[in-house]
Amino acid sequence: MLDSEGRSTYLFPYKDKKSIDEVVNSPLFQVVNSSASVKGTIKEKAFLYGGDSEPVIQDPSKMYLIEGDQVTVEDSIAGLCKISYEAKTKPITMWVKCNSIIFSKD
Repeated sequence: MLDSEGRSTYLFPYKDKKSIDEVVNSPLFQVVNSSASVKGTIKEKAFLYGGDSEPVIQDPSKMYLIEGDQVTVEDSIAGLCKISYEAKTKPITMWVKCNSIIFSKD
């Protein structure tokens, strides 16, 4: 499956033991494996997707975040992260591709 820019929407990341260890020790794994959240920074223009408990990738919104925007990641499913973003007018909670986020270690 490809996104609107022709990039793959999912890349199987587990090719060897090292890649599994990196994922298990990542901040994102803590989000997926518990009710914790993790802070992150958007690293490139990232379109937002709707959906409550699961993302709706077939219908991306026209909204997007830009490099440097700070988000809180609340959940993750199949390469998409549910984020909260403090916009100027009101908070936004939507889905974005996880590979568009640099996760904080703190």
